[in-house]
Amino acid sequence: MTVATLNYNQTLPLTMAKLGQIVKLVQIVAGRKLIRRLTDLGLTPGIEMQVIQDQGGPLILGVRDSRIVMGRGMAHRIMVQNPSVSACAIQKMSGRCSRCCQ
Repeated sequence: MTVATLNYNQTLPLTMAKLGQIVKLVQIVAGRKLIRRLTDLGLTPGIEMQVIQDQGGPLILGVRDSRIVMGRGMAHRIMVQNPSVSACAIQKMSGRCSRCCQ
């Protein structure tokens, strides 16, 4: 099994985020009930969260000013990406950003 490195546009399940890493929620891949439950907890696309504890069981996440404990099955349905390097940031460095840096 090979694991690709995370670049600016790759998403991965929340269960693969490293301890202490801050990630941005991109998508919840689940049914309507689970999506509703997670959005009620404040997990909406674009929100940044931090993996506070990951010891093989449930994850503890820092979301806004709260902590959420989530089982691995549920966390595996949350797709995240590294927010520190966006597509715009990479294009800006190369001088090719056409969205916001005109």
